[in-house]
Amino acid sequence: MVQIAARRNKYNRGLTLIEAMVSAFVFTVGSLGLLSMMNYSAKANHNSQKMIEANVIASSTLSAKLQLPNDELESGHNLKNITATGENAGNYEAKDGNFAVSWTVDEVNALIPYVTVTVIVRWWDPLRSSQDNQGNDVHGDWRTYSLQSGRAL
Repeated sequence: MVQIAARRNKYNRGLTLIEAMVSAFVFTVGSLGLLSMMNYSAKANHNSQKMIEANVIASSTLSAKLQLPNDELESGHNLKNITATGENAGNYEAKDGNFAVSWTVDEVNALIPYVTVTVIVRWWDPLRSSQDNQGNDVHGDWRTYSLQSGRAL
């Protein structure tokens, strides 16, 4: 009976300190991988949300411009920061994450004359990184989304 109890104690020693440290290291490396994946997923989700908002703004602006009569459809640009308030309202260059929209109207005199409307939606994205001319990392970058359509005159 004493021999059986001694044999059990011999094989039931538990974890050594090295085994515990290795398992903690493996768990930490795995957790860091999950955290970086969550960070990437949050950035991709933010980018998708902004692109959807830009698409809605561009589509509604393009639809409104194409419904205008020919004499009211003006060539040129009209720049405004459409979602900003306060001091950035109307500032196309504001780096506040709000959207600015512009559009151009071009008449093409081809075999069948038609007009082309291009809508450009622009916003500052602080989560996007880029590099300047000297190769330095810059946090934030301008994002643009454009949509184009036309109709016969």
